[in-house]
Amino acid sequence: MVFSPERRARVRYLTGSQASDGTTKRAIVVESRPQYAVLELEGTDIRYSLAWERIFALAETNYERNLRLEDAAAERFRRQKKVSG
Repeated sequence: MVFSPERRARVRYLTGSQASDGTTKRAIVVESRPQYAVLELEGTDIRYSLAWERIFALAETNYERNLRLEDAAAERFRRQKKVSG
């Protein structure tokens, strides 16, 4: 039997995020590989490969915006809680 480290390096995640393929919203599946990630819409043949460097560059670009969105959502929640409580 031959051991292949590449085989064990692949992990699939079913995310809570959804995207549309033009017909219906479907869950996004992320397959992690050593050099890149593969994004797939569950139940379709639509697949996109992305280098990890590109994913991290996108994350860095969106980080500040995501923090602002989270702060705004938390503030709305606090206001809503004040009004109802």
